[in-house]
Formats: sequence, structure tokens, C-alpha cells
Amino acid sequence: MFNIVQGIRSLWQNKVVHMDLKPANIIISSASDLKLIDFGESYHPELCSKINYKPGYTLPYSCPEIKQNMKSFTEKSDIFSLGIIMHEILYRNTPFYFYNEVNMNKLVTKEYLNYWFFNE
Repeated sequence: MFNIVQGIRSLWQNKVVHMDLKPANIIISSASDLKLIDFGESYHPELCSKINYKPGYTLPYSCPEIKQNMKSFTEKSDIFSLGIIMHEILYRNTPFYFYNEVNMNKLVTKEYLNYWFFNE
């Protein structure tokens, strides 16, 4: 996991949020290093503010704020996804079971987001 955290840190130093962290976007190199792939959903504030940026999402790895029609994203989005991945590695299942969009919308409320992400 250290390789993944290093990769995410490098993205953040360049003001890029991956926005699609999930096991399918992590590969193992021939030298046994973990590598991040698929930057098609990545968010950069200067570039994405000029277009109508709307990221895709993969349940359950996507951060809840994606469904809240937010216009900008921070590193917290990747931290949420990384937490889901780490939980899956440790326990062989995800902590949430969002089997569809309706279920996710019921479980993830504005109060939930404010408590965990914005401390409002």
C-alpha cells in the first residue's frame, strides 16, 4: 500500500485528485510495485473549472460527495476511496454495500457528508 499512498501523494502535489481509486485501477508491475492507472476521471481545479466536469463513479469506492452535485473536489475524495480499498484488503469485503444508486442516496445524506468531510 505504500506505493499507492506515494502515488496519490504525487498526484496531490500536482493538484490532481484521482477520483476513481478502486482495485481495478491498481496494477502490480514486474518488480512487484503497485501502480495507479486510469486517470480518465481525474480532477484538477484549474482545468476542470473551465469545463462542465462531472466524474463517473464506481460503487462502493466513489466518495459520497460525487452524488451531491459538487463542482469541486479535494484530496478527501481519494482518501475515502483509499479507506474503502484498505478495508477490503483487511476484511475481504467493503464497509458499505451500495448495491445501487438509490441505496447510496438513502445512506449518504447531507448530514453524513457534513460530519465526515466538512465538519459543519
